[in-house]
Amino acid sequence: MKTVKQNLTKVNELNNEVIFNLLANCTKSTICHIEYIVDDSSARQINGKIAVQKQVKVNNVYLNHNYKNKVENLTGEEFTPEKNKGKERLCSTILKSLKTNKLLIDGKVLNSEAVTILGYFHEGNPITREQAESLNLFKPKSEKPKTAGRGAVSEEDNFWFVNTSFDNIIYLKIFGIEYRR
Repeated sequence: MKTVKQNLTKVNELNNEVIFNLLANCTKSTICHIEYIVDDSSARQINGKIAVQKQVKVNNVYLNHNYKNKVENLTGEEFTPEKNKGKERLCSTILKSLKTNKLLIDGKVLNSEAVTILGYFHEGNPITREQAESLNLFKPKSEKPKTAGRGAVSEEDNFWFVNTSFDNIIYLKIFGIEYRR
């Protein structure tokens, strides 16, 4: 699958071992910037596969932010998070999928952060959102907004998770150093 090209300065080579070593050594609150390709959760399934993928750029992914504490700080109420279903925690920044054995980044993104969709793909080929909609590749839109903490966090303070596979990460900037596949 081709990715959307960006203007590049000198960057280091990115692979799963590099990602693991960088994330495993994060012990304090850390901000990173990532680009990744992921199945679009609003797309339909066709023959058991999600029909549309998207390339996403997130400017500030927060590592080492405790979900329970974050919800409690934002709501002022005690909160008990549910266990990660289908995931095993390896360290504060890395999860492992029990189904696929793939390593996943564990980051939080605030609602106020810049998240940009750089492009869409269908069957590995670039496609516009409008083209995908005209082909009926998306599910009907849900009317009910969902917030963190099982709805306890307000829309203004909402945040979400980035738990994408290392395999899907195509760009990472952490500790001021850029890495690209």
